[in-house]
Amino acid sequence: MLPDDHDDHPDETAASLAFAIATTSDVQAIVALVNRAYSHHPGAKGWVGDRAFQDAERADEAEVTELITTPDSLMLLGRHGSRLVSCCSLSHVGQTAHLGLFAVDPDLQSQGLGRATLTAAEQFAATTWLAERMDIEVMAHHEPVLRWYERTGYILTGEQSYYVERSGRRAATLLGMSKTLVKGAVGGRLFQR
Repeated sequence: MLPDDHDDHPDETAASLAFAIATTSDVQAIVALVNRAYSHHPGAKGWVGDRAFQDAERADEAEVTELITTPDSLMLLGRHGSRLVSCCSLSHVGQTAHLGLFAVDPDLQSQGLGRATLTAAEQFAATTWLAERMDIEVMAHHEPVLRWYERTGYILTGEQSYYVERSGRRAATLLGMSKTLVKGAVGGRLFQR
């Protein structure tokens, strides 16, 4: 899902990302990217592949379609050329945005794509929704991911919840993190619908 410490120094792939808002025609590609990024199997690359999860899929078409079609919710896509390489879900209530279902192509991690996607999501939330804060939930047992978010300005809120698989099995403790978004301090990325 997220790149490692090398992500603090983006390469040209991250600099060339184009961001867009997903449509229902993107659902299958999003599901494939997310499930690949979250998968765990011998030789799997990436940060999120986790033995704690027993479900075969982290996301399905119905869930992603709902994220895309629900008011005040969307999927942000990062593309390198025509290739989908990153995505995240965004939603908001009032001036608080929430980021979730964050995935980066495991073959392209550690190249700045995670940071570029996170920055684009923050920019979108601050400029389009006038959000003042971005909230996220991070699996408690993924220390490197927690530290990565801290380096990007997120702080632990003390809130806790649980990731529950479709089977009803509680798979992981989630820790709440939050970041204050500064309006007017974001770059001028173009978003397309």
